[in-house]
Amino acid sequence: LRKNKYDLLSKRNQFFLNETMAIDQKLNTIDIVDGINWNLLFYRENYTFDTSDSLLEILPIWLKNFQYLDNIVTIPKETLLNKSDNMYHWSLALTNEMQEILQLPIDEHVFHLAKSKCIQMLVDAGGEGNFHYHLLDKAMKYIENHNFKLIGDPYGILLTRCHSDKGFHRYILFYLPIEI
Repeated sequence: LRKNKYDLLSKRNQFFLNETMAIDQKLNTIDIVDGINWNLLFYRENYTFDTSDSLLEILPIWLKNFQYLDNIVTIPKETLLNKSDNMYHWSLALTNEMQEILQLPIDEHVFHLAKSKCIQMLVDAGGEGNFHYHLLDKAMKYIENHNFKLIGDPYGILLTRCHSDKGFHRYILFYLPIEI
C-alpha cells in the first residue's frame, strides 16, 4: 500500500514536470487524448467560496493530503454551448487510483468525472480576473469543425502560476470530453 501511494505520487510529479517543461511547445495546441477519472471536491463557484458546514467538515481531511491533490477548474458545458454567463468551479481533485488508496471522505460536494476521449489544450489564463470560457474558443471551434460532440463539462488542471516580463501567467491544461 505504501509503495503504491508513492509510486502514484511520483507518476503525478513526473506528469507535472513533463507538462511544465513543454509549455512553450504545447500552448494553444490541440490533441485528442484519453481523459482522467477524477473525484472533485467543489469548493468555489466563480469568486464565491462554499462555507457550508458539510464542506468545512471534510475539507481539512482532504487538505491534509494536499500533496496527492490537483487544483481543477470545471466549466459547465452549457456555458460553452450557450455562450452564457461566465460560470466556473474550482475543486480539489483526486484520481480514482489515489482515492482507492487514501479513501478520503466522499459526500455531496464530491463529484465523479469519468474518463472519456477528450480534446486537450493548454491555455494561459493570465492574471486574476482574466479567466473566461473564451479561453476554450479554439478547442470549441475544433470540435465543431470535426463534427465532434462535447459530452461533458470541460476541466482543466492548474499546472503552474508564474511571472514573466509579460505579466502573471496561469497555465491550465484543459480536457474537453467529446464523442467522436
